[in-house]
Amino acid sequence: MTGVNDISDTPVGAGRYEVLRGSQMTLGDLDDVIELDRISLDSCYQVSAGDDYLLFKDNPENGLAVRDRVTKRIVGYSMLLPIRQDMYEKIRSGTFVDTDFKPEMTFKYGDPGVYHLYFASIVVHPEHRSAALVLAMLDAMVWDFIALAEERGIWFSDMIADVVSDDGAKFCRLFGLKKVCETDHRSSIYEVSGLPPGIRVTTPATKRLVELYRRKYESS
Repeated sequence: MTGVNDISDTPVGAGRYEVLRGSQMTLGDLDDVIELDRISLDSCYQVSAGDDYLLFKDNPENGLAVRDRVTKRIVGYSMLLPIRQDMYEKIRSGTFVDTDFKPEMTFKYGDPGVYHLYFASIVVHPEHRSAALVLAMLDAMVWDFIALAEERGIWFSDMIADVVSDDGAKFCRLFGLKKVCETDHRSSIYEVSGLPPGIRVTTPATKRLVELYRRKYESS
């Protein structure tokens, strides 16, 4: 699948960072992901090391990470997972606890069609947080959406997220997700429509994605 594998042309990049897909990640990289969770998230929101491993390696198209070329460490990652309608509705209700999500609750992309997406996580190391790096991660994610649509006929009808931090909420709003409700476990549910597109245009990549999804919606 095509996409952005280098963010060196961004202001924050300057040759320092690269984007990895799940299929490119090593066990050492996954150890860094687990460490990122440990230093960035409250313990109640951290999943097990085994689940982290399975989510990346069993579904390599759904995750991406940013590696610092200087330290060779992963300094940020995100995870987007296709889920079924019933799971989408459970998450949307605000009663499903994010850390109860297990690898068997998602699946790999298969035939062309329209999917529901769960924006499971985005985490950036505290020492590497910047608007430019976040935008670079957003664009990498968006280029993956574009490739899935153009190369495989795979679209998302809607996307949902269980947001546990202010930074997570900012990223969701950057992409166009809007708050649905508060949960009973001290977080917030955010959501955006893909068809029709509710995606917010913030970069040339998101503009292309919105145009692509608009054509798909209007032709349906």
